[in-house]
Amino acid sequence: MTASEILDVFRVVAAVLKLGNLSFVPTTNMDGTEGCAINNDYGNENYFNARLLLPIKTFLFAELYDASEVLRGDYACLQNALISRSFEARHEVMVTDLSAREAAASRDALCRAAYARLFTWLVNRANEALKPRTPRTRKSAALGILDLFGFEAGEANNGFERLVFNYAAEKLHQFVTRRTLIEEEQELIIEGINVSEDRIGFEDNSVVCDTIERNNLGLLTLLDEVSLRKNRSHLLLSSTCSSASEGDRNSPNQQKPKSNVFMSRLEEVFGEDKEASVLRLLPESPFSFVIKHFAGDVAYDSNDFVERNSDHLSRDLSHAMFECGVSLLKVLFPEGK
Repeated sequence: MTASEILDVFRVVAAVLKLGNLSFVPTTNMDGTEGCAINNDYGNENYFNARLLLPIKTFLFAELYDASEVLRGDYACLQNALISRSFEARHEVMVTDLSAREAAASRDALCRAAYARLFTWLVNRANEALKPRTPRTRKSAALGILDLFGFEAGEANNGFERLVFNYAAEKLHQFVTRRTLIEEEQELIIEGINVSEDRIGFEDNSVVCDTIERNNLGLLTLLDEVSLRKNRSHLLLSSTCSSASEGDRNSPNQQKPKSNVFMSRLEEVFGEDKEASVLRLLPESPFSFVIKHFAGDVAYDSNDFVERNSDHLSRDLSHAMFECGVSLLKVLFPEGK
């Protein structure tokens, strides 16, 4: 990589760290709707009070301002993209304010997208640099990176990220088992070697992987189904919400939370055979279920699964990234053009 590209990589990583430190506080707009403000930025009155009263070592720095400086971007553009969202309805561009929770989810989506796309870009550049200069008829070698810490199971707060992490551990366990035991055993059988007496016993976790990843009725498929409904409902709401009041959204006729819908789908698929299934629901907790992983049982809290799975990166944030002066961001966020 060139010196300029290396500097751009450091800039993006530093910006991700800065953006991850942002916090949002709820506000009330003049029309009574909910909005939010960034708690630790130069435009916040609390920031100036902190600057006057606190020692320099405990001083709360303006994270968004620093991120804008690092990325050579427009502070106001990035700020507006984080606390509001624009959409087109009936050939008009409308802007709606985000709640503090929605802004935090938008911040997380931006950080994850920037980090994941940067990681993929680095691996592709490494593969390009290491690729042997051979005739096109020969297969080129490639470099793969597996970053896996291990299986995780906390006593509480096992959320969506932990499920995805443990699912990756399940797939790795399945791959290693097949390559080191099953396929080797088949090779020995083909060679006429009797392996029945000295056969190594192992636990096949294929049923766990199938439960999570099955195309039609797997856990992730059901989650994607509910998330897709949520995104469609959001688009429909965006085109008509300018005339809706806050009272309508809080009415008793409001749709039940999407997490309840997701748990209902899990109960339809996995609720009948609770004893044999590797996934069972917990009657005492409406949002919890247990998966029998190869390393042990883990209870998951699905309260924010749908929101975490959506991970929608708004067009405004992509545009704000693309408009920054760091040239690498134009490669990482081409949809923002």
